[in-house]
This record gives sequence, structure tokens and C-alpha cells, in this order.
Amino acid sequence: MKLLKRCYDKLYLRINTSKSAVASGFGRKFRGYTLWEAPNGEIRRLVSRKALETFKQRIRQLTGRSGGRSISQVIKALRRLCTGLESVFPISAIGTTLATA
Repeated sequence: MKLLKRCYDKLYLRINTSKSAVASGFGRKFRGYTLWEAPNGEIRRLVSRKALETFKQRIRQLTGRSGGRSISQVIKALRRLCTGLESVFPISAIGTTLATA
């Protein structure tokens, strides 16, 4: 990490030490994903727990009973949220996470 800091200092860049680490990729979160090794040795990715919890919390907000919205408005908001999520996290990655969560 010290070597990286010296190199970045020459470029007048700062490293965010709370997000950066020199460590194994397993168990670290990167862009909403975590990496894990399957029993057959294949490297797979999952949606991180934090990203999944954020998604679930947003669903709870949209489907709350005290929202004062019609069902069609709720469905429209849910459709927009799920379409956006699908473009960021492929369904295969979400399905694997939901099965293990």
C-alpha cells in the first residue's frame, strides 16, 4: 500500500484508505459484487449483501401501506426499480444471491 501511495502522490492523486486495500479479492466488495470460489474451483460473483439489503429496503419503501398511492403507481415504480436493477446486476447473479441469502 505504501508503494501505491508513493506512486499516486507523484501523480497528485489521493487514495481513499477506507475503501482501498491490498488484499485477496475474496470477501471484498467491489462495485456491488463479492467474489467467491465454487466447489469445482470456478470463481463466481454475487451481489453483495449491502447492495441486496439496499434493494430490499427500497422495495419496502415503495410497497408501504401508508404511501397514499394507487396500485398502478406502485407497480410503475417497482417496474422502474427492477428494470434498473436488472441492467446493473444480471438476473443470474441476483438469483444465486437470493438462493443463498
